[in-house]
Amino acid sequence: MRLLIISVFCFLSSIMLGQKERSLNVELGGTGLYSIQYERWFAEKNDFNFSYSLGFGWMPSYFNAPLMLNAYKGNGKHYLQTSLGILLYASKGSDIAFPNTGGDGKLGLLAYAGYYYKPNDKFGLKLGAYMGTVESEFGGLPALSIVFPL
Repeated sequence: MRLLIISVFCFLSSIMLGQKERSLNVELGGTGLYSIQYERWFAEKNDFNFSYSLGFGWMPSYFNAPLMLNAYKGNGKHYLQTSLGILLYASKGSDIAFPNTGGDGKLGLLAYAGYYYKPNDKFGLKLGAYMGTVESEFGGLPALSIVFPL
């Protein structure tokens, strides 16, 4: 599974050259108690911006790894964000594998909607909610992120 995640990340990085922004997002809530996500913007057109992100979330009983495609509408300091992606979810101590391959890891769809406030090039704030298909507990979970540009 790690190889798959690394391969997808390398593939996305290789086809999206010339990105304007990269950031490290530290998130409270959402898909875990906390998560860390790496994000790269790869396209800007008028008031629309697009990025992808890869992260790692943690709770005392499980961890997860979201891979998201993000769309932003806005410019300057204020953006609306919508995202769609996949989420690998596994209990602690489990054999991480795709479903039906012998492990108890789960793979599902994940969606996010929120607001991104970017006052300067030093930090930003995101506030939104996740919806997912992995477990019933992934429904309307609020999230607050601090964004650190790289």
